[in-house]
Amino acid sequence: VHFIGFQGDGLYLGASADNSRHNLDVRVVNCTFDGIDKNNRNCISVIDGDGVSVRGCVFRRSSRRDMPGFIDVEPNDSANVVRNIQITGNHFEDTDGAVGAVSIVVLKPRLKVPPETFVISHNTFDIDIRMVSFRIAVDYGAKHNLVVTGNSGRVASVGDFYPMVRGAVVGQNTLSVTGTAAFGYAASDTVVDLAVVGNAIDGGGVARGALDLRCGSGHVISGNLFTNYANYGLLCGITGGALTNVAIVGNIFTRCGSHAVFSAGGVDGASCRYLLNTSDGTHLFPAWINDDTGAITNGATAPATFSASTPPGAFVRSGTYRAVIDADRTVPGVGARQGLLETRVEAGFPGTRWRSQRYYPAHDGGMAESFYTRVSDRSGAWSSWTRFAGAR
Repeated sequence: VHFIGFQGDGLYLGASADNSRHNLDVRVVNCTFDGIDKNNRNCISVIDGDGVSVRGCVFRRSSRRDMPGFIDVEPNDSANVVRNIQITGNHFEDTDGAVGAVSIVVLKPRLKVPPETFVISHNTFDIDIRMVSFRIAVDYGAKHNLVVTGNSGRVASVGDFYPMVRGAVVGQNTLSVTGTAAFGYAASDTVVDLAVVGNAIDGGGVARGALDLRCGSGHVISGNLFTNYANYGLLCGITGGALTNVAIVGNIFTRCGSHAVFSAGGVDGASCRYLLNTSDGTHLFPAWINDDTGAITNGATAPATFSASTPPGAFVRSGTYRAVIDADRTVPGVGARQGLLETRVEAGFPGTRWRSQRYYPAHDGGMAESFYTRVSDRSGAWSSWTRFAGAR
């Protein structure tokens, strides 16, 4: 079938009025979707579908700037079903869509049937937007089984995957990109068990980085070739977030700006691994488990300067840090409130840190060899100061 010059959606898989019936086993094979002037909605919209296959089709010149893109999977009601969807062996070119060539967007309310099993494979692209946008707004507690594999061509980025995504594989894709893919967006996102394996992704010297791996746990980045990025290969972590149990193993980083791997904060180095990688650049991350004897810069370990008002979470790497205090009104005591502030971080079980501070005042009402101490409490704030008084 040829869908030519349509103004709304080319093909719309909707739902019954009461959302009680569902579209089952729908096949779209060897079709052409050509919007001519890109003044239309999506080529295919799936509101409800269990077992949808789109194979061997051509998509071109479609979707306005206020539309998602070529294929949009987006349920409207909690009773809608979206699962077992395969998009294979198609060609995509020329769109003004705003979200992705393939967008799977499951917002509230929570679906009664969890969204699962989405395969985007062996397609070719020549577009200026994301290849895949996978956005799940509710945590279903089970894997979504997203597979993005064997695709090739030119895209703005591999895609974005957030805020509540569990279980995805991006593998064996060969792509040139102008932007950065994102696993997670905000510190509060739940992104779990994502794997990026065996890809060759070229940033053309334009893309900021290959991938922002911002939060979550159980991620594997292995066997990839990341090349030609302006600033970095991988960015790991986000201020206020938590990134644990990440394995970056057996990758090649070439011409990746200032750092192959850059750590932005919230990374648990005790459970994260950087092993068997090849790079012509340096790395900036807190003491991960690693076998790299080259130029690793242990960054994101503590503020360069800090005061008594600096929160415990700012101190990441184990060790002792000292700062000279001068007229800092947030420390206890009397007089000019000058002295030495010492912060100590101890590592225990993976992901656990014990943080404590001591303040040694230079002026304390004539008291000699006295000091103050406090610890980080369960809320992540400093407890009240306790004074240990020395002799006069």
